Amino acid sequence: MTKDDIGKIINPQYPGVYAPTTAATKLIFKNGLEKVGYFQFTDKSPELEKENKFTFVELGESAQQYKATRDIKYVIVIDGNELSNVEYPSYTSELLGKLDNLKKQHEQREPTDWTLYKERWIESVNSLNSQIVYKWLISYETVIAFAFVPVVRDDAHIGPYAAMSLEMTLPDERTIVLEPISAFTTEYDGRLDLYMRGNIYKKVSVLRKILDADQIGWILARSNSFNDQQPFNKTSLEEIIFQWLQ
Repeated sequence: MTKDDIGKIINPQYPGVYAPTTAATKLIFKNGLEKVGYFQFTDKSPELEKENKFTFVELGESAQQYKATRDIKYVIVIDGNELSNVEYPSYTSELLGKLDNLKKQHEQREPTDWTLYKERWIESVNSLNSQIVYKWLISYETVIAFAFVPVVRDDAHIGPYAAMSLEMTLPDERTIVLEPISAFTTEYDGRLDLYMRGNIYKKVSVLRKILDADQIGWILARSNSFNDQQPFNKTSLEEIIFQWLQ
């Protein structure tokens, strides 16, 4: 299959392999194998397209790790000549994949030390707040007023806890808030909301992903779509604030 063949199936109005999507895509290979995930544009994509090959991220742990790190090691190369068909959207395969992944995680997971988990969650939130104020946005200290505000939450498993919410007040007195919401979600290891107070349309999620014993990944999620999620860092934070000021 060529990029035009694939693109017309994914989005007839925007016939490209890397067209924006809201669901997973199923790839059916000539040898009977199937893969479910998302075509993801990378620096290697233009050259690979000349050989009718495309970069792809499989649904599941690879997709979550890629969202958090944008590490190319989680991207695979698909040869269009080996495809017999493409199905989009692939809700059935996506749901089955999620449930299968949850089953594997549950079976492999060691019993959680919830006391340690709570301590690490609070530490992660407060550390992120400090990083934003004292590293990412330090050059804005003359035009943004920063304040750490204690908040109390009560989550299943870990019970009540206190953490810090970050408030960033702009020169016109509008305030952007980074607020801890939950210590865990069905797919991630915690969620905060970043929003402009008083404007329900200016709101995104910041998701925590525990990558290993020592490393935390943060994801900025504008929606549930894979293409609307990116690493949360200085650049993406400045970008979202800039957009909200338009």
